[in-house]
Amino acid sequence: MNTFFLALTLLTVSSGPSYVLGTESSGVMERWVDKLSGLKVESAKIDKDHVLVTLGRDCLLRITHSKDPTCASHHALGSAHGCATGDRCPSEKKLKRAFEKAGPLKLPWRSVSPAPQRSSNQVREARVLAQRRLDAKDYAGAQKTLLPIVQDRSIRARDRLSVVATLGAIGAGGEAWGALAEPSMGAADPSLVTLARSILLTGPGLAEPLASAVLLPENACGAIGIASGLLAGRRFRAAAQLASAVRSMDPGCFEAYRAEMTALAAIRDHDALAKVFEAAQERFKADDRLKPLREMAWYAADDVQAIVASLEAQVEGGDRSPGLFKQLLSLVVREKLRAEKMRTWLSRAEADPNDRVAAFFAGVLLHYEREFKRSNELLDRAAVELKDEPRLHIYRAMNAFNLGDRAQSEASITRAAELETQDPDVFYCQGEIYRDTDRERAREALEIYWFQTELNSDPNSSKQARVRGMMTAIERCIEEKTPAPCPGPWEHVFASALDTEGARSDL
Repeated sequence: MNTFFLALTLLTVSSGPSYVLGTESSGVMERWVDKLSGLKVESAKIDKDHVLVTLGRDCLLRITHSKDPTCASHHALGSAHGCATGDRCPSEKKLKRAFEKAGPLKLPWRSVSPAPQRSSNQVREARVLAQRRLDAKDYAGAQKTLLPIVQDRSIRARDRLSVVATLGAIGAGGEAWGALAEPSMGAADPSLVTLARSILLTGPGLAEPLASAVLLPENACGAIGIASGLLAGRRFRAAAQLASAVRSMDPGCFEAYRAEMTALAAIRDHDALAKVFEAAQERFKADDRLKPLREMAWYAADDVQAIVASLEAQVEGGDRSPGLFKQLLSLVVREKLRAEKMRTWLSRAEADPNDRVAAFFAGVLLHYEREFKRSNELLDRAAVELKDEPRLHIYRAMNAFNLGDRAQSEASITRAAELETQDPDVFYCQGEIYRDTDRERAREALEIYWFQTELNSDPNSSKQARVRGMMTAIERCIEEKTPAPCPGPWEHVFASALDTEGARSDL
C-alpha cells in the first residue's frame, strides 16, 4: 500500500462548486481533445466541476468554468478557463496555438451556487506533482512546485498551512517561515499558525507537545492539514504523534484517525495501527469512511485472504483506481496464492478473449513461471483496455529483457515511469535494465528504490538483501569500469529466456 499517496488525500475539503458539468460532457471533451494539435495528451478526467487533462509526463491542465478560474494566468477556452501547472508544461505560446486551433470548448455547464474559493483543489494538485518529485528524491523540484502555492494569496490560508509544513520538512524552512509572515495568513486560525511556526522553529519531533499546548478541542481538527504536510515530507513519526494529539482532543475528527494510521503504516508500527483502528471502529461504527482504514488494518495484520477478497471485489466491480491492480498483485504473487489464482485467471482468459482483466492477471502470473512470450501475448490483449496501468508496462519490460529485446524493454519501462513514479519497482527494473548500458542511471534508480522502500519494507527480506547487493555491485562496476555484464545478485538476466533454470521473480 502506498502510504505516500494516501497522505495526499488528507487535505481540507473545498466548498461546493458554482458550476458543474452535465452528463454529455464526455463526448464534448473527447472531440475537443482530439483537436489539440501538437500537445501530448495522456488522459482527461472529468470531475463534477472541472476537467483534468494530463499533458506529457508532468503537466496538468485544469479546466473550470470561466467564472471559476483557478489561477491568475489562465487561457480562455470559450466558456471555460484552462490553467496549466507542472515543471514540464509546453510553453505558453505552444499552448495558446493549440487551444486556438482546437477552437472554443463548449462544455455543458450548469450553475448551482455562488463561486467558492478553489484553493483546496489547487493545493491537492500541486501536492500530487510535488509528491512525484519527492518520491524520486528531487527535493528542489518539489520545492519549486510548492513554493508558488504558499506565495499565492488567492489560496486560502488554512490550505497553505499544510504546504508550509511540507516545505519545512524538505529543506525550505526559510521560505516556509516567510510565507507564515504574510499578512494574508491572518485569515487562518491563529492557533494553527502558531503551531506551524513553532514546528518550523523546533522541528517536527515536538509537534505533539506543541499541539497540546496551543490547540483547543474546537480547532484541533484543523491541524490535520499540518499533519498531512508532515506525511508528505516523510516525517511519519511526527505526523502520527500530531494526529494522535488531535484525536485525543477531538475524538470526532475522522481525518485524525486516517492520518495517524497512514503514518503508522509507513513506519510499520502495526500494533499501534491496530489500536487506532479499534478506536475508529468504536467511534464511527458503520461509517463508510472506515473502509480504507479497515484495509490498512488488514495489511497490518497480514490478513491476506480478507484483503484479496476485498480488492478482487473492487476489480470485478469495475474499479480502476490508481494502485489497485498493484495492491492486488502484491498479494496474489505470493507462492501460497499464485497457483490457485493462475488457474482462475488463465481459465477466464482462455474462455473469453475479451476479458482484459483476466488477460492482465494471467499474463503477470505467467511472468513468474518464466513463460515470458506467452505472458506478453496476454498482456498485449490486456493493453486494449488497460494501456494506462503501470504494472502492465513493468511486466512487459522485464519480459522483453529476458527475451533479449532491449529496445522494447527500455520503451516499456519508460512508459511505466511516465505513468507512475510512486512505484519502487519502476526504479528496481530500471536498475536491472540499465546496469550494462547506462550504469549511472542504474545506480540512481536503485538509490531511489531504496529511498522509497527503506522505511516501509522488511529490511531482512530477500528482496531488500538482493537490492543491497545490487547497489554494491553497480558501484563496483562503475569504479572498476568492469566490462558487461556487471557481476552481481541480479534477478533478471538479459536474453535468458532460453535458460530453463532462471531466477524466481520478486517484482
